[in-house]
Amino acid sequence: PVLSGSFCIAPAAMSEPSPLLFIFLALFLGCVLRWVMRNIVLPYTFMLLAVGIALGLLTEAGLGSLGDSTEIASDIAPHLFLSVFIPLLVYESASSMNMYTFKSVVGQALILAGPGILVATALTAVFIKYAIEDAWTWPEALLLGAIVSATDPVAVVALLKDLGAPPKLGTLIESESLVNDGTAIVLFTLFYDLVLGSSTDAGSVTVLFLQLAAGGVALGLAWALLTGWWLSQVLDDPMVEITTTLCSAYLLFEVAENVLETSGILAVVTLGVMMAAQGRTRISPSVEKHLHFFWEIMAYLANTLVFVFSGVILVLRLGFPHSFPAEDYLRLLFFYLALLLVRFLVVAIFFRWLHISVREAGVVVWGGLRGAVSLALALTVALDDEISDDVRDKVLFYTGGVALLTLVVNATTTRTLVHVLKITMPTPEQRDTFMRSVDYLDALTNQKKKELSLIKLFSAADWDIVEEELYDKDYRQWRTKEREKARKSSQNSAADVQSLSNLEANSSQSLSNIRLRFLATLKSVFWEQFESGLLESHSYRVLYQAAEAAEHACQAPLSTWSFTLATHVEPFSFVEALASSRYKYVSSVAQQLLLTHFGTSINIATGFIIAHKKVDSVLTGAMKDSPQLNTVLEESSANMKRARKYMRNVYTSYPNILSHIRTRQVIRLVTQDRESEIRKMAAHGYFTTAEKRVLLGFTLQTRLRLRHQLIRLKLPSHESMLRQSRLFDGVHEAVFHNLLHAMAVSVFHEGDVICRQDKPVPGVYFILSGFCVAERPEDGIKEYLSPGTTFGAIEYMFRCPSLLTVRVPSKHVKSESTTASEHTETAKERFAPELSVASTPAGHGDVVEEDDDEDGDDDDAKKDDGDDGGKKEKVGSGQTQQQQQQEKKKSSNN
Repeated sequence: PVLSGSFCIAPAAMSEPSPLLFIFLALFLGCVLRWVMRNIVLPYTFMLLAVGIALGLLTEAGLGSLGDSTEIASDIAPHLFLSVFIPLLVYESASSMNMYTFKSVVGQALILAGPGILVATALTAVFIKYAIEDAWTWPEALLLGAIVSATDPVAVVALLKDLGAPPKLGTLIESESLVNDGTAIVLFTLFYDLVLGSSTDAGSVTVLFLQLAAGGVALGLAWALLTGWWLSQVLDDPMVEITTTLCSAYLLFEVAENVLETSGILAVVTLGVMMAAQGRTRISPSVEKHLHFFWEIMAYLANTLVFVFSGVILVLRLGFPHSFPAEDYLRLLFFYLALLLVRFLVVAIFFRWLHISVREAGVVVWGGLRGAVSLALALTVALDDEISDDVRDKVLFYTGGVALLTLVVNATTTRTLVHVLKITMPTPEQRDTFMRSVDYLDALTNQKKKELSLIKLFSAADWDIVEEELYDKDYRQWRTKEREKARKSSQNSAADVQSLSNLEANSSQSLSNIRLRFLATLKSVFWEQFESGLLESHSYRVLYQAAEAAEHACQAPLSTWSFTLATHVEPFSFVEALASSRYKYVSSVAQQLLLTHFGTSINIATGFIIAHKKVDSVLTGAMKDSPQLNTVLEESSANMKRARKYMRNVYTSYPNILSHIRTRQVIRLVTQDRESEIRKMAAHGYFTTAEKRVLLGFTLQTRLRLRHQLIRLKLPSHESMLRQSRLFDGVHEAVFHNLLHAMAVSVFHEGDVICRQDKPVPGVYFILSGFCVAERPEDGIKEYLSPGTTFGAIEYMFRCPSLLTVRVPSKHVKSESTTASEHTETAKERFAPELSVASTPAGHGDVVEEDDDEDGDDDDAKKDDGDDGGKKEKVGSGQTQQQQQQEKKKSSNN
């Protein structure tokens, strides 16, 4: 009895039916369908609706506990249904939007989702009132019109992505769906109140509309700023960051709907769009993939349950299909055809403002599916006992029938429509590029196979079987077929090229295709840099947006270092002016702002150059035989030159900023590496979980200080710089101090020549601050030497003449892209003292930045000794000239 009692608490409560059995069975059946139907043309959502109808019919026949669970689930409260599923579906769709493409089509989307949905609702209501339900009132007809005006083209957008349709087309359809969901629900709320008997005049309706629409957007913006701020305070904690986004979406919906009485869906759409714009870099790089995967799963679960729920409610609540006479199904068919006509009229009316082709307009018309949002709104009406039975039943019947027909007819035939309209027909150049990439992939696979064959461990492997399995019959047949398609396409293209203009157009198309592949790879490299810690969050956003802008202008030469990017690295002139203020506090704050700005700018330029070099290398391997590749590589090189020139201008105008920038980068990279080593050592048993958490806590604090600009950097001391240089690597402490006292610190001014080509070198130099340039004009050599660099060691030690001329360049270097402001010399002098050089007995050099641009400022190179008049050499360490010469001689002897 004791044992029985301990396991059988409240047996009566345990025997009560629960909706959980139905919910998890529906999800499991959804998983089975998704796997079984992966190669079937029918849409997944249509099959889910069919499963829901089947479960409803089986429940009517008697399913025991499962039937009881299904009946309880079908009695879900309408507002609870909306509150559970709508925020999740809307936020996931909005937050996964490509923001640059969204911004390019947001105007067209607003036209379709604003005046477009008003026209669609009005035309649909007219058809309902005069064609199929003449007994309904106008509010009831408008209510159904608003419900079926909300599009849900999930299946069509996914199909367009799979088929390789223009991203702008898919984004337009998805963006319209997002925004018109909000508009439809605002209209639904207005007409729902009218159906329930609320007495409102035109003025109150207008005020309510503005309250719902404008209030929802304003609340979403404020909420997004708050959420973004909180996420920026968290680092590498997936539990906190993912839960924050989930709670933010649901809390916002509830606050908007129930507290402030505004549009919850518009607020959530705004939150999702803002998170898509800024949130990806607010989320820790290590968490972003997990977050994306989490929301994909949540949206999949919500879609599965909404469509299964809809099928069950159609049967159990409406008696589908038995309770509706044949003429109702005929009306449903007419209603479906009328909605297609309404959709066509809306697109036709606003076509001139949509900026799409006639073919793309056809896809927009046909892709206006109805889905989860429409069904959720219809279920809200169907489950409300305050509305008449006829309206409740017909609203869900028409909405469910239209959703079913659009899924069965529109979604299944969209692939055929896209092929017939030739929207995704690959060009000969695209086919050729694709096959080159496939060949490169095969070459990499064969290389890996060859490497493994040389390892003794795998010497017993049957490499014939390996070859056969890697390149099976299906793959070989597919590759042969694709090669034949590419060959025929190329021949047809060659036959079509009958004039010089056609030839140029053909070449331009091939160039555009290679540029698109270049930019797609570039964006992925930018993300890798952000994940690794090389790029800061703002730098990543700027670079990604520049690459997106270049994609939309791929017909023109690559311009990744575009005006959009250049405007982010140009400082504000008023900040430079404030940096020279005589008020110490104002000057200090302005100098800190300049330091932060240039730190980000150089971070952008550094990531830009490194990424372009990597993509150049990747494309050279993948498409080395492409005749247009060299053109794209030259365009990439030109952009890198502009970025290098900008970096050189900053270094020349603000040389000591380099120390701050590189210090931050080193801290970030070393901290990332340290975290990786801690995790690796913990996995190998060196640290316990508690010990790992303590160590990671210290690195986390360092990264947070970096993120929030809390690390105050200062210029390193001369002694510190010398200790870190390779010049004194391995030198004993006593010897180091002797050398330190033997050095002479000299200051060179703008235009001073330190050593001349083919002339004796007076000593070994170590740059403490400032910048100088080493060049040999006849060979095109021009290298910029930064603080920490040594030069003159080999020439001095072997008593040979200088191979290069080393001089202090002019601060005012011209640039074809951006130029640091020249209006605040006082501010520059605080950041950029004249070149300070320590002369030492020995050393070896290092070049930080190279500039392979031939358009540098050569005026300074033409200066001779006469130009140096009036400049004085300043000697440090408090020594006289004679004492320094004695110290030099002693040190040299040592």
